[in-house]
Amino acid sequence: MEKYNRKIEFQKKDEVFKNQFDVQKGKLHAKYGLPAEVKFCSRCVISNQRPNSAVEFQHTAASKKATINFDEENVCDACRAVEQKATISWSDREQELIDLCNRYRKNDGSYDCLVPGSGGK
Repeated sequence: MEKYNRKIEFQKKDEVFKNQFDVQKGKLHAKYGLPAEVKFCSRCVISNQRPNSAVEFQHTAASKKATINFDEENVCDACRAVEQKATISWSDREQELIDLCNRYRKNDGSYDCLVPGSGGK
């Protein structure tokens, strides 16, 4: 029976470590090179805590990460790109491509030109 009456003592956590997570004491410490101030896009609510793509072998624990950019109205670059695409006249762009291809089109049925395309994002 004595083996079950042993007292287990847990080590007290280091106060410095605990203070890193105490919101009441002030600013929290930012980790992984991300910005300390969390911002959100006013349209799509994506945060600035997601780093942009970068070359992996250049990362260090101390390097600052490039994150999503916000303008003065707290709108991210992706939302601004969507706005810009909405203003494009796609029928005019198609006609420009047709006109460009027609300039180099041959009459004998052989290949005229190579037009590369990409699926993109």
